Amino acid sequence: MKNAVNGIDIHSNCKCSQEKEKIIYINNPNTCIICGNETDNGYHFCRDCYYKYNEKEILIRIKRCASSELLESKYFNKKIISEDGHIVKSDEEARIDDYLYNHKIQHKYEKEYLPNNPKYEKSIYPDWKLPNYENLGDVYIEYWGVENNPIYDRQKAYKMEIYKEDKLTLISLYPNDLKNLSETLEKKLKRCKKGEIND
Repeated sequence: MKNAVNGIDIHSNCKCSQEKEKIIYINNPNTCIICGNETDNGYHFCRDCYYKYNEKEILIRIKRCASSELLESKYFNKKIISEDGHIVKSDEEARIDDYLYNHKIQHKYEKEYLPNNPKYEKSIYPDWKLPNYENLGDVYIEYWGVENNPIYDRQKAYKMEIYKEDKLTLISLYPNDLKNLSETLEKKLKRCKKGEIND
């Protein structure tokens, strides 16, 4: 399937359709394709969604060829703001951000990181960077919140390659870690090894 927006073809050989090829257009120039809200700028992104997702990739699951589902779509129609004012992508991310804030751990949310090796053409945006954390230097935290999705898995693999090659200190968090976030994150921060992937 070839996807695109704004007059670019979306081809489908799907048996659900009587036509072999379907072309889908976004006819209303004032509709945000992320949240569906009306825009006032003639673009297909409202200002909130543009600033929230600029330079990011959005995962879309096609369901039965008749509808699509944005992963974490329950978050797209509301602005999630953590206690320190960071606009985050999910309630789970807000919990992690709030933990860092409430424990007075200096952190930056989705700060761009440019890989050392020029073979990596794209920057990455770690979920959190803890600048000069204790004796470890910069520590990065990633919340891997989507499972069993090929696109997300590729994005994760790309990031992990960079973390390993640049010998960055990474703490990985998963949905199971949120059951007891305070205890889990406290342990991971204490046991964290410099320059390694810490699961």
